[in-house]
Amino acid sequence: MKVGPSRMRKLLIGLLLPALALTCFPLVPRERLLLSAARRITAVDEGPFSPTVWLSDRDVILMPYRQDQSRFEFVELDTVSGLRQPLPGLNRALHAELQPRLATSRTLGTPGGPAIPVVSRHIPPQCDLSPDHQWLLCLPPTLAAGYSATSLDGSKQLRWKGLTAVRTFVPLYNCPVWLRDSHRWITDDLTLVHTSYGVQVTLRDSREPKESYSLPFDLALRKMKRIGCTLDDRIVFVDMGVADFTPHFVTSVDMADCSLTPAAARPNRYAVRLPVPAQLRLVSVSRQGNRLAWLLQYDKGSTAETILHRILPAVIVHPHPTLGLFVSSVDGTGMVEIGHKAVVPAKPFDPEIANVQWLPGDRRVSFICNDALYTVAVP
Repeated sequence: MKVGPSRMRKLLIGLLLPALALTCFPLVPRERLLLSAARRITAVDEGPFSPTVWLSDRDVILMPYRQDQSRFEFVELDTVSGLRQPLPGLNRALHAELQPRLATSRTLGTPGGPAIPVVSRHIPPQCDLSPDHQWLLCLPPTLAAGYSATSLDGSKQLRWKGLTAVRTFVPLYNCPVWLRDSHRWITDDLTLVHTSYGVQVTLRDSREPKESYSLPFDLALRKMKRIGCTLDDRIVFVDMGVADFTPHFVTSVDMADCSLTPAAARPNRYAVRLPVPAQLRLVSVSRQGNRLAWLLQYDKGSTAETILHRILPAVIVHPHPTLGLFVSSVDGTGMVEIGHKAVVPAKPFDPEIANVQWLPGDRRVSFICNDALYTVAVP
């Protein structure tokens, strides 16, 4: 039987494609899978809301929930030996702050589909440790409540009262930013004038607990998120892109840094180009203030499909939502990927990856994923 040219081409393509795939397979770069590169440390009770306070590259303070006492508890974990040790002095000093706040949510189900159970979590207070590891700030989830600074042994404590007259829940958007001297930090305070409240950026000092200094950041900086400070105490800001509360992909991110010295208080503004169009989920400044860790969400096809598509455009690439962890210098240059993971269908209270932090040595980054704490080496 005579075979036409068109049919012959199809037969040749059918024979060549498998051979080409087998030949190119060893040349395909390996996927940088985040969870494969990371080390699992321990399970955490409250998923992405679980605080972690790193004392060293080996020791971390956790806050597990005690069902029998209906409260949280500070525990120090040795990540090498696995030994857990309670911190009684800190637990006594912060007994009131360790009472949980219960949050409940339900995902949106499909019409006529199975019922989706209500998910509840106990929300712990957020904690932040001074660079010299002498003071632990303990902050409630609302600005209307007071907060405290406590020594790790619980022997010394400073407290600031909140505005009990404010009944509205004002969420904590900016975490405290410690300065390099380890006794001053920047925080948001709630101010009340007549019946209206506002948020004031305040500089506080553990050596002068009764004093506070309002910082005159301009309106543009106030709309950005404070994420840390550099080696020379310049405060770093980033535009998280949530002004309209609609997530969208961007190719660059607006950032700024500003000195606290009045003579040099003019902010330095710049744009950081992202490696791919992405939604910015989180940025964290390293302990030394010279590097950034980025959590980006973007659409990504498999490496094999992408390479085959370049060779044979007829091969279709199927992109899927992906979370990627990147590191860069503090000005956003030299951004490289640590690893990524595919996003699973959304679950209540589950942002997939959360609480990205630098360990004290700045050689590893920790994060929470699937109700567990992980660390991963950074280049």
